[in-house]
Amino acid sequence: MQRILVINCFKRDDYAKDFNRAITRKLDGADIQVLRMTELKNGTGITPFSHLLISGSETSALDDYPWTAPLEILTRDWVKAEKPVLGICYGHQFLARVLAGRSCVRRAETPEFGWAEIEISPCALAGTLRKITAMVSHYDEVCNLPESDFRIFAKTPQCAVHLFRYRNLPAWGIQFHPEYGPSEAEFIFQQVRKSDPGAEKHFIGTLPAQQQLEPAGRIFENFLAM
Repeated sequence: MQRILVINCFKRDDYAKDFNRAITRKLDGADIQVLRMTELKNGTGITPFSHLLISGSETSALDDYPWTAPLEILTRDWVKAEKPVLGICYGHQFLARVLAGRSCVRRAETPEFGWAEIEISPCALAGTLRKITAMVSHYDEVCNLPESDFRIFAKTPQCAVHLFRYRNLPAWGIQFHPEYGPSEAEFIFQQVRKSDPGAEKHFIGTLPAQQQLEPAGRIFENFLAM
């Protein structure tokens, strides 16, 4: 039976609650357990779970925190066991850091905030999707992935790695946010504008209609089918 372990990496409680609402809605009907990253301990078991999902965060994947080492151990164990793992935004960058090294994450020359149209090459995670509209919000990005171990399936003009797969394993990273709808996304955008007035020049796209966002949800359907 599918049982999904979701690691919520947001430090702020309001961001964490925002994510929990969004991911619970997207994984409606699935058996999920959500843990804050601060609840992780060395030796957190993977046996009870079939899938691992690592969330975004307002922190940087370049930095170290008390929970970084337990999350790295959990991630390595999951990949070694060849169980499906999906990293979103921070989780995407953290997965690249764990599997390819810290040099494969950097501060983005052009951050992305807003609503991006993302073209996707054929892959198991995207299924029949070739283009989606999704929320983006990141200062860091993945870079310089070894071609021998990684395949890149999506990018935007601002970000060269929006979707990757590690080897032929069910280990996936996505820079965009298919979990967020307009209300959660607009809350985050408001916080970004408050904390960094200079971010305004990096906002892209306009608020899409709800039906434009629905195809992005297939990412989770395809992931859970692995």
